[in-house]
Amino acid sequence: FGLSVLVTTSMLCVAFFAMICSLNLQGYMEEHVTSFEKAFYIAPLAKFAHPGALFDPDQTDYFGLLTFVPTLLHVLVIMQLNKGYRRVAEWLTDNENHRTLEQHENSLV
Repeated sequence: FGLSVLVTTSMLCVAFFAMICSLNLQGYMEEHVTSFEKAFYIAPLAKFAHPGALFDPDQTDYFGLLTFVPTLLHVLVIMQLNKGYRRVAEWLTDNENHRTLEQHENSLV
């Protein structure tokens, strides 16, 4: 049980970090806000959403389609994380040593 909590917590932290990176690339995180929000500001990523930059929400190059790139990257990263987490969840469930196959399958749901 302890191993499952530790692994699940670490996987949630990875997903949270991916979300913070995505929000920085989309320009939702700003440097000049509260100290709590500054903790999530990643300057090397946020610079891509500044006015005139590659992912500037107001840009018109390529019909404004470049503004969707951070969102698409976020979707792809989360999909890969879900695949990896599914494998980890199966491994953790196998290690729990259930008495019946039905209990094992119910634990995966």
